[in-house]
Order: sequence, then structure tokens, then C-alpha cells
Amino acid sequence: MRKLSWPELERPQARPCMAIIGNGPIRTDLSEFIDACDLVLRFNECKNYGIHSGRKIDILCINNTGAPAQRIVDGRMIRSASYYDSISEVWFPRNAEIHKKYAQAVEPPSPLIEFVDWTDELIVSNELAAVTTQRFSGEFYGMVFHKLKNKTPEPFVSPSTGFLAIEYVLSEPRFSEYEIILIGFSFQGWRGHPWKAEHRILQGYASGRPNFRIIPPAKMPFYRKGNMAALKSWLKENVYLSWVD
Repeated sequence: MRKLSWPELERPQARPCMAIIGNGPIRTDLSEFIDACDLVLRFNECKNYGIHSGRKIDILCINNTGAPAQRIVDGRMIRSASYYDSISEVWFPRNAEIHKKYAQAVEPPSPLIEFVDWTDELIVSNELAAVTTQRFSGEFYGMVFHKLKNKTPEPFVSPSTGFLAIEYVLSEPRFSEYEIILIGFSFQGWRGHPWKAEHRILQGYASGRPNFRIIPPAKMPFYRKGNMAALKSWLKENVYLSWVD
């Protein structure tokens, strides 16, 4: 039986819920909430899987270019993961030619800046041919890159995998009826991504879209671990309750 989450929030018109789980720290156990969502999207090696973020996964978005993709190919990391059988859809967000065209230099140089597309190898080595796959178009990748470029004067190599997936979700008609909840996004990591610009854009979405929420990754609006009532109240009102470490 499919679990429903939003009717429990006592909203007058319940929407289906989609949780997008980043790989940042999640210090409050949100497993109950995440596993009750209608769709769960995770990334790459799913570092938060089973750690305060439940075990539900429907869609996996993989960085399909450069050294991170090659590591997943060589280690067959998706095929060997415990969640392999739960994945119904896999996304490959990067277009290598557009990536090469728009990438800017950052200092110092990094071996992560590679323009090889490993999508086919990812599918074969991790036995993903049986699931639905989605390759983002070069046009879409270019659009996201220019959106970020307009928000920051600093050079960057590429949008993060998470930001690409979020933009895709928000642009896809099939997700238009979903409540979108971001969890585990710390907006920091490899210097080649424009974290500040991504954060600003997503904060703007959270302020202007009634179906888009960001749950803070490190400090949570709860009075104690696992306080689901506080989480549901925060999501319903879209306000912070009481900050605690």
C-alpha cells in the first residue's frame, strides 16, 4: 500500500510529495517523513541513504561526466548498493559538449575538470538498462548554466548535479502537482560549483513558490530529535519554529 504524507499535514487540498535528498549532513532523523513521500530523488552514491533520511529511493541522478562518474563506473557502485533494486528511474544531467563550451577556469586547476561523458559506461557497468533513463538535453544544460552566470561574477566550472536536477524537476510538467521538499543541501563542496548563486536562486524559489520548501540541513526547527509534529507544522506554515543545535 502506498504511504501518504501530505494528508497528515491537514492541508485542505493535499498534493503528492517529492523529497529531493542532497548529500549534506542531516542531523535530525527524518526517515519517517522521507519514506512516506510519494517520490524520493537522491544523488550519486547516496551518502545519506539510511542515515536520518530513510531508505526510499525512486529516482537516482548521477554526475555523468569526469572523475566522479568514472569512479562509479569502475567500482560498479550503484549495482553493488543495497538500494539498487529500488531504483525505477536514473537521470544523467550533464551534456559533455555544452559543459566544455561554457565551463570557466578556476584556480588552482583540478583533475575533476574533465569533459568525458560516461553515461553509456554507467548504464552498462551498473546494469541500469532495465530502468527508465533520462539524459538532460544540451539546451537545458546551457539554460541552467546561463541562469547561474547571471547571478554571480565569479568563474565556475559547472552547476552542481543537485541544482541541475532541481531545475529539471521544476521545469517538468509531470512534477507540477508535487510539493517539492529539499533536504540535506548544505550548498558547499567542490569549488567548481557556484554554491552561493545556487543557494540564492533556490531561496528565491522557496519564497515565491507555494509548493517548494527547503529544510535546513544542519540546524533543524525541532525541539527534540524525531519531532514530526514540529516538522509538519513548519512545512505547513513555511516558517522556522525554534532553532536548536
